[in-house]
Amino acid sequence: MKKLSLLVAAVFCAIIANAATVNWSINAIQSSPTTAVGAGWVVQVFSSSVEFDYEAALDGSISAWQTGSTIAAGATFRVIGSGTQDNGTTAGYYAVIYDATSIADAKHYIVSDVVNVTTATGGASTSLPFGAMSATTTANKFLNSEWQAVPEPTTGLLLLIGIAGLALRRKQA
Repeated sequence: MKKLSLLVAAVFCAIIANAATVNWSINAIQSSPTTAVGAGWVVQVFSSSVEFDYEAALDGSISAWQTGSTIAAGATFRVIGSGTQDNGTTAGYYAVIYDATSIADAKHYIVSDVVNVTTATGGASTSLPFGAMSATTTANKFLNSEWQAVPEPTTGLLLLIGIAGLALRRKQA
């Protein structure tokens, strides 16, 4: 049993030794069409291999690589975080900002462009900047994005009820 514990510890150390820290950030976060930017908005960073879908993010069927929330930084709001990635590898990530303190309470969300990051082989920290949302240059990875309205769950239900009502009316006639 002791040998197994030592083996598990050695494998764990080898895994940690092969991972580099990736520091990500978004600065000067802007208000959504209906909500003024505030502290605590949910921000998720996804691997570019995961296709974003609001409903999947809401019910947890897609997982974010990292999650954070907005904080006040002077007169603007920002979010910072960090995660790990294998040494010497390249991966792509995109960020999603929700205009509420929970995904379920959001009225809008915005998705950034994909940012690729390559970690050093020696494990040095790497930066994954999504830029300042207020910038008008390509450093702002939200420059080509627009706030999207969150689909209302009752809209689809009302549509189904309406269609069913029409079908029943025709059947009775």
